[in-house]
Amino acid sequence: MGTYFLNPEMAYQEALQQKRTGLHNDLQICYYNGEPLNSDLPNLINLPLEHIYGFMSETDYRMIRVFRIEEGSDPEFDNKIISYIDVSQKKAILKKAEFKELFKQEVRKIKLDFSEPLRIFFITTRATTVLQHCAKSLREAFTDMGYETFLSIEHNDMQSWGMDQDDNDFVWHLKNMLDFKPHITINIDYLHNDFLPDEMFNFVWFQDMMPIFDNNGHVKTRERDFIFHLTTGLGDLLSKLDIRSEYQSFLMNTKNYKQREEIKKEKKIVFIGSSYNHHIDEIRSYHLFEEIFKEMIEIFEEKNHLPDKDIKYLMAKYHRPSEYFGEINRYITRDYCVEKLCKINTGKYKVEVYGAGWEHNKHVMQWHKGVVEYGEDISKIYNSATYGYCVGGYVLMQRTLESAFSGTIPLVLDVRVGGEDTYDKRIEKGIQFFNIKDLEKILTSGVEEEKDFSFIQQEYGYEKFANKIIDIVHKELSCKQ
Repeated sequence: MGTYFLNPEMAYQEALQQKRTGLHNDLQICYYNGEPLNSDLPNLINLPLEHIYGFMSETDYRMIRVFRIEEGSDPEFDNKIISYIDVSQKKAILKKAEFKELFKQEVRKIKLDFSEPLRIFFITTRATTVLQHCAKSLREAFTDMGYETFLSIEHNDMQSWGMDQDDNDFVWHLKNMLDFKPHITINIDYLHNDFLPDEMFNFVWFQDMMPIFDNNGHVKTRERDFIFHLTTGLGDLLSKLDIRSEYQSFLMNTKNYKQREEIKKEKKIVFIGSSYNHHIDEIRSYHLFEEIFKEMIEIFEEKNHLPDKDIKYLMAKYHRPSEYFGEINRYITRDYCVEKLCKINTGKYKVEVYGAGWEHNKHVMQWHKGVVEYGEDISKIYNSATYGYCVGGYVLMQRTLESAFSGTIPLVLDVRVGGEDTYDKRIEKGIQFFNIKDLEKILTSGVEEEKDFSFIQQEYGYEKFANKIIDIVHKELSCKQ
């Protein structure tokens, strides 16, 4: 959030608090009028009123959203200032849109020499933990292979993020691309192809439902666009858009996720991941919510997942859209499963839950150990446990791989009948499946199956995908010669 102050001292006092807001923990920017203060606070920015248009036209910092009114100020004067700021920023938005289109034109003009060492460009954002670490890990694999790479991501937590090429803030990704002049661009969840020169390679890995799937018309792809999907469901959606794609599972950074013999294993089950409680916060108010929730739990307990035919039956019965049941489904396959683990708590295994939001869940809070940073810290937690508790709609999810790469048995909810993912059956040698209604039997027995993680660890590292990308590029280049 950007806040504007006419009083520099007020701005300074506010900036000292280093306030953070929103889902992405953004640092508040305190803009102020008048003469510059002697301060090294990064979020305290001198911005005289007359400079707002010029500054906002070119900056990658977030815009002003709040005007801080001083006590006893003149309301009429304040309204004039608010109107001035609003008009200035609207003009700046239009100017930034012009810059964006100009940079797109310049990117289209890039001429590439493929006799040079390949340069590889990644677009991502700090706003999503999973996507940014996928991009960073894949980039690291290419760097280790000797390629020159560039990661286009916010340089701090005051910068706006524009991941969609229609966003004006996408302009700074275009600037980076123009400076770097890549032979290859890599995107996760975004196509980003209509401003690229024909000879530039573009690899796209769809991992989530995105607005592109709602496009009823034909989505244009280039000859050098190569598309991958994380699940068969996403692959089917791409196929409906006449986009040919190839399956690509989740992958692991082998430097962060590995076995550590020096860490002693305990009789312990760990779950790592945020609560999905927010998925049902806004839909609880429906007067039949509890009845629907109870019926969905009964289906889930019986079948270990919620089949499409059952969802369609519930839609007809309760006259609610599919999205309504989708939100409840996400909650059940995450929060309900974690609650069940904590409620069973036979005493044979210690239970630890890591992630945001669990501190408010009365069934889980006793076992909640806080939030853990992505990467090595997560792997070390798995290193110390017998089981990694892996619940959700997939078998080969990120948590399954994190656990197996760390030498810990992934205790995976068995959704093989209804799951969307495709995988090599050999991974099942490294997984212990469970049905939700039989979870207590596993915890009561205290007997762990012997598992072999070698195939998973060999086949699902980022190096594998990096080599696949390079092989595709070389094959295409050789065909053109």
